Amino acid sequence: MQNFNEVDKDELLDILEIYKVQKHVRNDNIKHILEDAAHRTIIEASSYICRCWHALFVINELRPVLRANLADVCKQALPTDTIILPNPATEAERNTGKLLLKYVRSLSSEKLAAFLRYTTGANLMLGRKITVRFVQQTDFERRPVAHTCGYLLELAPIFKDYTEFRSEFNAVLDAKIWVILCMAHDVV
Repeated sequence: MQNFNEVDKDELLDILEIYKVQKHVRNDNIKHILEDAAHRTIIEASSYICRCWHALFVINELRPVLRANLADVCKQALPTDTIILPNPATEAERNTGKLLLKYVRSLSSEKLAAFLRYTTGANLMLGRKITVRFVQQTDFERRPVAHTCGYLLELAPIFKDYTEFRSEFNAVLDAKIWVILCMAHDVV
């Protein structure tokens, strides 16, 4: 800091408070205080996060992800008909499940990312599956409802054809304003 005396002291103290600096700041120690705050923020916080995640990445199930080719991992993380699991009990549910699978296969990479963000809250799926639950809704209230914590997608089995299904799902994805429902206990 070149000119410590020209700095707005209240603003400086507010910033230093964010970084939990509790030392008295003077012209002769400001450089050391800023270096210390930067070290805690950049080095120590990152190191702490690495130690916390070490067991998951090195010891447990994410070890294959580290060894695999990243491009292969990304390809495996995209939804396919084996990842989306409709469990139809009626002909209408079976038809809606087929419409969903056709819809997912037809999506561009941009739309696919939006679909994943809507249904799971993330752009990729690592080892999880989307479960589809069919719910009864009227034509007026019919819309796909995603529960991102449990990877649950609720659909009404009353779509007439693919064009109607695609149009309504695209309208949801294009809205880009989604109410996120996180009810993991609802997952069947």
